[in-house]
Amino acid sequence: MKLTPQGRAACRAGGLDVGRAGTRRKGMLSETLWGMMVQVWEAGQDGLAVRYSGGAWEQFTGREPAPYMRVGDNPDGRYSYRMHLTDAGRDHYRVFWDAYAVCYQGVAAPHPDGVEVWPSAVDDALARLGAVSSTLSAEITGSDAAAGRLAGLAEALPEVGWPSLPKPTDVPLSPDIARAVGRRDRAAAAARRAVEQAAARYKAAVDRQAAKLGEVLAAHAAALEEPYRTACIRYALAAAAVVQAAAAGRDPVAALKVDPATVRVWPRLPDAPVTGDIEIDFSLTRAWTAAGGRPAKRGRSRKTAPAVGSDLMRECDALTGYADAMAGLVAGGKLLRLLARHTSR
Repeated sequence: MKLTPQGRAACRAGGLDVGRAGTRRKGMLSETLWGMMVQVWEAGQDGLAVRYSGGAWEQFTGREPAPYMRVGDNPDGRYSYRMHLTDAGRDHYRVFWDAYAVCYQGVAAPHPDGVEVWPSAVDDALARLGAVSSTLSAEITGSDAAAGRLAGLAEALPEVGWPSLPKPTDVPLSPDIARAVGRRDRAAAAARRAVEQAAARYKAAVDRQAAKLGEVLAAHAAALEEPYRTACIRYALAAAAVVQAAAAGRDPVAALKVDPATVRVWPRLPDAPVTGDIEIDFSLTRAWTAAGGRPAKRGRSRKTAPAVGSDLMRECDALTGYADAMAGLVAGGKLLRLLARHTSR
């Protein structure tokens, strides 16, 4: 697998020299240790606050003949220690950064000279698009779920638990006592009737208000279906365009500008972007298929947009998952590191 000339230029512009990068070289750290060194590098002059200075950290502080890190006290007391890179540690970071970027593509390490390896604006923009889709999805599903719980709400109200009264007996009672028992029974019956009538009125009021709220929730969810569909389409189109731009060495920021007409028309799910890496392209095609992508065939209509209705959430959720996969692939320049790894072999 090889980068195009434009892709190699994009890597160089991001500070990654694919000509120098290669497989794991002698003296390189493990991926875990490299990730720890990156954290300390990012912490800068203040150092990285840590709770313990032993364990894996000792592989830096106890390295001979020149330790990569030193342990300093933490003045704020929140954690016990602060890790600082030594000159040898900073030199190692600078010398091996290219090789680490290729070998450990899962670790997004800042360029030692401060060069922006991947435009953070791209990740931020894709994150915002994904957040809009997620928020609208939660609004629709939450409103539908709440409307469903309103059905039969009045029937779920607790019944009044009346106390038990002594049962009538055949034992003869004096007239005064008999009249007193009668008054008691009539009062209890009247109280029951009054409460039952009040409960019926209350349940009817609950039913009326629940029905009104249910209509509002249903209308709210229905009104959001088209914006949700549009948000998912825009997110997927932007993510696919960014992946394709990164693989081809084009400006990924410019790729974020999705044509509104394309979103409105939406004839079919565009073909999955092609990077030239078999594993990456296979995973993208699998996510594309799960999102409803189908190869266009002659004489047959192409796939239409997710329809507003019962299948909307299922189809748009799959479309969002497809976009999430692509956004994760390019985040922090990961795709460039993956492609550079194959180029160096």
